[in-house]
Amino acid sequence: MREKEKMKDEKKQLIGEKRRREAEIKRIEWSLNRVKELTTWEASVVPLKQFIRTKSSPHIFYLPKIMNPTTQKLLDDSKIVVQGKLNSLKQLGFCRRSPPGTRGWSKAEYASKIL
Repeated sequence: MREKEKMKDEKKQLIGEKRRREAEIKRIEWSLNRVKELTTWEASVVPLKQFIRTKSSPHIFYLPKIMNPTTQKLLDDSKIVVQGKLNSLKQLGFCRRSPPGTRGWSKAEYASKIL
């Protein structure tokens, strides 16, 4: 009788350990995916530093045919804004979306945080 109870307890422990390992693997995979998303997003945003960003929403990025001091200042301001967005999202860990099974930003909240 005691052996059966011992085996049941051991089986429960093994199942618990297996679930913890699977959860840890999911968290690691999630982290790797977040890094991959960050690098992909960053690669798509970095070229935008070469264009002027409109102040109205939705933002339009453009480059005038002839640059003058006014447009050059707008271009410099846009570079600062885009670099600031990159830096802020890097500091936030790209997004405060949490690993699976935990609470975090929704897709709408995430979309409002990027450019």
